Amino acid sequence: MPALTTEPAIGRRNRLPFATAARLIGLFLALLLTLGTAQVRAHDTFADGDPSNDWLRGLRNLDAEKCCDKNDCYPVQPGALKLSPDNEFKVQIWGRWFAAPHRHVLQQNIPDGRAWVCPKWRSTAGGYSYRVKGVRCLILPPMI
Repeated sequence: MPALTTEPAIGRRNRLPFATAARLIGLFLALLLTLGTAQVRAHDTFADGDPSNDWLRGLRNLDAEKCCDKNDCYPVQPGALKLSPDNEFKVQIWGRWFAAPHRHVLQQNIPDGRAWVCPKWRSTAGGYSYRVKGVRCLILPPMI
């Protein structure tokens, strides 16, 4: 009977058993799929979940950028919009204040009468995460 040893046989590589490797690959793919669908879901619905916000589609600022090409516009929260002394609008997005250039401010008949903001996003982490880098459009109801 051959002697039992804890050392690997000559010429034999130390590898993970196939079942363990398959489980690790499966977990990694599941994680990627989960992260990917979370981002897609965030961009497939409007922030307030109301499908009647289709009026946003097709709007462009004066720099010809689409305001809401990824369905990421939402109503401005109370207290999150102010006018600076130099007559520039500032809007709070995710706790940070951003200036809305005059070319990005639109006056529009808005069905719900609220001001809306469309953030300018920067993709990070290979497209799995996004950061706000400014205001793409600030849509205000007509002022009297």
